[in-house]
Amino acid sequence: MEELEVPRNVAGLVAATGVLAGSLAGVVLMLAQSRLGLTFVAWIPALATVVSLVLGLGFVPQQFFLFVVVLQKTLVSTAHMAILSIAGTFYPSSIRASGGGWASAVAKIGAVVGPMATGLVLASGIPILRSFAIIAICPAILCTCLIVIGLTVKESAKSQTADQT
Repeated sequence: MEELEVPRNVAGLVAATGVLAGSLAGVVLMLAQSRLGLTFVAWIPALATVVSLVLGLGFVPQQFFLFVVVLQKTLVSTAHMAILSIAGTFYPSSIRASGGGWASAVAKIGAVVGPMATGLVLASGIPILRSFAIIAICPAILCTCLIVIGLTVKESAKSQTADQT
């Protein structure tokens, strides 16, 4: 943000607002997910991918830039909260604690690797706006994983229903 000449206090406010809004949106998303299913949750990282690409490719007018950055941070934070929250709901009761623990452990690895990867992107000399486009890879991967998990859960439910009849 400093490279884009955004004052430090404004950059901090943008980051904090995005994370806070993402936390609140994550709660709303989890309530909606219980009725609309896992595939619905995949829309959040899909939108985060699109917004990151729009930012990274320079399609955002300057007067809307900070608003769109807040939106991007909100979507990314919502996606992070969602994936951790739903992990435990899809494990059978007998292994739910272990499954949730593994999901949390993988998230912690991502919490370490993510900033390191972002640091490498920023240190590479790529223009700062283009880094948003590169970082769009992360929510795209998350979206893909959610779709695969959603399809797997749906297929599993179909086979269980078929076995019961």
